[in-house]
This record gives sequence, structure tokens and C-alpha cells, in this order.
Amino acid sequence: MSEMTLVRHGQASLGADNYDELSPLGVQQSVWLGEYFAQRQVTFDQVIIGAQHRHRQTLDGLSRSLCLPSVDPPDVRLNELDFHCLLASYLARNPNHPKPGRGDVRGMFSTFKLAMSAWADGTLGDDMPESAQQFIDRVGQFLASVTQHSTAKNILVITSGGPISTVLKHVMGFGMDTLVALQVQSRNTALSHLYFNQSATYLTSFNHVPHLDQPARLNAITHA
Repeated sequence: MSEMTLVRHGQASLGADNYDELSPLGVQQSVWLGEYFAQRQVTFDQVIIGAQHRHRQTLDGLSRSLCLPSVDPPDVRLNELDFHCLLASYLARNPNHPKPGRGDVRGMFSTFKLAMSAWADGTLGDDMPESAQQFIDRVGQFLASVTQHSTAKNILVITSGGPISTVLKHVMGFGMDTLVALQVQSRNTALSHLYFNQSATYLTSFNHVPHLDQPARLNAITHA
């Protein structure tokens, strides 16, 4: 069987004008993950990333210590849903809900979870550029293209929390409530691991951060 390691990007710039930029900590998380792989002599023979800047920056951090093969062209099917539009749509439809201020991480996550649930059950209407089902379908198309056609034995995929949770939905068959719950739990530079062949795909780990499992790095475990 082949293996697929899914990596969520490093900490991005939550609350900044441009979220799609790793914070200094996000860069460091990525470097630590590359060191972790290198120390354990983990190798990959295919690398796939989403088309967002934070995906590329995470790859760059890993590459400081890890020798990687040439990277496939960025795959837009691995891009995150438009969460700025998601939050704006939810708040416009729920004007009495408190708008999270800049730096209000708890308020942001609370509102995001409610907005995700509204998006999932269709109550945001046509406000979003893609429906929840369209998002699920495009991630499913990516997963099928790899599991059915890739000849690589060990694949590295760098993407975001939404696509990773959606891959798991396709593999495990759970509902939207679980998808939303897993997405908000997703840690930066966390690893999720799959074994697959053309007949079946199996999840072996989710949201694992072994490169941060040290007393000096526990404060570097983030979800933004």
C-alpha cells in the first residue's frame, strides 16, 4: 500500500489584513517539522500543495532541513474555503451576533464554528462562492485522483484544515457536524496519515504534532 501524509500549514496571520501569510511562529513550526522528518529519515517521492501562499511557505520551511523531490503544480482543489466570505455572510445574516474584534481569537473561532454549521446546512444561501457540497466534491476529486492514479509510495500533501477534515470525511464517512468539529480542532503543521491502494483508504493518525511535543514547544501548538 502507499502512504499519504497530510500537513496543515503553519500558523497564519489571524486578524491581519492578509491571513494568507505565515506568522513568524508559523515559519518556525514548519522548520521544526522538516527537522523532525529529516531526523527520522522520512522520505517522500511525491509532493502536492495547495495554491495558497501559506501552503508554499510551509513547504519552504520543511525544505530547509528536508530533501524533497520536485513539487507538483499547485492544486487548487486543496485550497481552503473562503472563510472571510463565510464570516461576512454569517454576520450579515445574523446582525445581533457580536462581531469578533481584531485579535479576539476565541470570538473568531466561536463565530467561525457557527458560520461553518450554517454553511453546511445551506442557510447561507448563495452568499458563498461555493456550497458545502461543492467544496466536499472538489476535495473528493483530489483524493480520488491520488488514490486511483498516483504511482508514488509516500506522498506529502500540504494544505489547510478544511480540506484535511474533508478528506477524512470521505475516508471515514462521517457527517458535516463531525467535519466542522475536526476543522476547528486542526493544529498548525499537524500530521494526518493514510494508507491507501486503489481498493481502500485507511486513516492511521489525525492532528498529530510530534515535532512540538517537547516542554519548550508546547506553547507553539496553535490552531489559527
